[in-house]
Amino acid sequence: MAVTLNELAKVTQNPLNKAVIMDLLRQSKVLQMSPIESVPGLQITSARWQALPASSTRAINGSYTESTGTLENTKETLFVYGKQTCRFYAQA
Repeated sequence: MAVTLNELAKVTQNPLNKAVIMDLLRQSKVLQMSPIESVPGLQITSARWQALPASSTRAINGSYTESTGTLENTKETLFVYGKQTCRFYAQA
């Protein structure tokens, strides 16, 4: 289940962890809205754009040309070295 940092700050008991979370929330509006999801294992599968859809203009009452992009599946693997977590990207 994904939670935001706001929700995590409400339930955190450790004062140091809560201070770090509150500092992150004060510094970044993006982190206020971004969901944080726990990973059940050390690998997750996601999709990313391989080619973006094209955009164009058209005349009034002109025909519409549909453009779709293509997605590719990727696997992200987490490796833990000491107390730091590093992410490496590998294509599926």
